[in-house]
Amino acid sequence: MTILELSDVCYTYDSGTPMAHEALSHINLKIEKGSMTGLIGHTGCGKSTLLRMLNGLTKPDSGKILLDGHDIWEDPKQISAVRFRVGLVMQYPEYQLFDETVRADIAYGPRNMGLDDAEIAARVAEAASFAGVDASLLDKSPFELSGGQKRRVAIAGVMAMRPEILVLDEPAAGLDPRGREDIFEGLARYRAESGATVIVVSHSMEDMARYCDYLAVMNDGEIFLRGTQREVFGKSDALQSIGLDVPDITRLCALLREGGMPLPDDIYTVEAATAAILPLLGGDADA
Repeated sequence: MTILELSDVCYTYDSGTPMAHEALSHINLKIEKGSMTGLIGHTGCGKSTLLRMLNGLTKPDSGKILLDGHDIWEDPKQISAVRFRVGLVMQYPEYQLFDETVRADIAYGPRNMGLDDAEIAARVAEAASFAGVDASLLDKSPFELSGGQKRRVAIAGVMAMRPEILVLDEPAAGLDPRGREDIFEGLARYRAESGATVIVVSHSMEDMARYCDYLAVMNDGEIFLRGTQREVFGKSDALQSIGLDVPDITRLCALLREGGMPLPDDIYTVEAATAAILPLLGGDADA
């Protein structure tokens, strides 16, 4: 079932001036309820502009953003209610931390929702757990934390509002492999336990392959490809034509197939490659 839809959405920066730049051109995209959808594309292709439209931070010049079938701009006075339902974590959200303690920062959104102290406390604890924020950090200043810890606190602050749709712009940017894995594992657990829909931008094809059900590829302000992992990563020539690529493990498996190893052509993760290769080598994929 579709929970969020962009219908013929267009947007131009500095419209009517010599600096005019068309950021989005006739975007049509459906997001399935409960799914994790990955948005892929080079810097400047329109991804961040699209994300800001999903919760009403930016209004389309034309077209509609439909939440449960209703135009979010039908009544502009209600746009704040949309933002509680569609939570947006912008790139490098740790720079938006401001409160005296981690606990207060995570509680900021729920407090603005008018919740009582008991409910706020429960949401802070829940969100901290999902985002990987240790309870021992809650009463520390957020400015004492490492970059990765700050990132988790910022994500927890949006999760604490329990949005139906969680939208994240490069949540693991700049983190080491362990930090990236922690962030994405937390998102996967949040989605599984809350039933939320997750939309995430990442430049890592490996992360997209490992965690996302659906992918949408953007190029020059347009949707270039969309579909399941197999439907998108199965079109490697098309991806390469716009300077993108399939996951590294997929390219390695293609080389192994060329060398005679009978591997399927839809391997996009290390886990899938391990499961396919070990039996061929006399090993146990379940060991």
